[in-house]
Amino acid sequence: MQKNGNSGFSLVEVMVAMLVLSVGLLACAGLFGTGFSALQVGNQRTMAEQFAKNKMASLVQSNPVLLTGGSDDPGSGMKREWSVVCDTACAIRTVSVTVTWGTGEQQKKLLLKRFVFY
Repeated sequence: MQKNGNSGFSLVEVMVAMLVLSVGLLACAGLFGTGFSALQVGNQRTMAEQFAKNKMASLVQSNPVLLTGGSDDPGSGMKREWSVVCDTACAIRTVSVTVTWGTGEQQKKLLLKRFVFY
């Protein structure tokens, strides 16, 4: 048996391999955009949770007679609102903190409620 000396890959095989590799790399590149968007949403939600928890802690620790509703802008494009509702004898107060961020249809809200007994 003799060898021809024609060993290696043909141009068509190399082109097909490059096409398959290109499609795979483009799919991976698309996933980076999706992952980055999910990371931003998670970061915003974490910040909103921290803003709500901080306000809830300050409200619960304050003098119960002075508890009132209000709103402020803690930063990062978020708005924080809180309300205090008493039961009939004002022995139980429902404290709610809502953090809102985003605009239009992309607007998101996080609500934190707690019952405070006095």
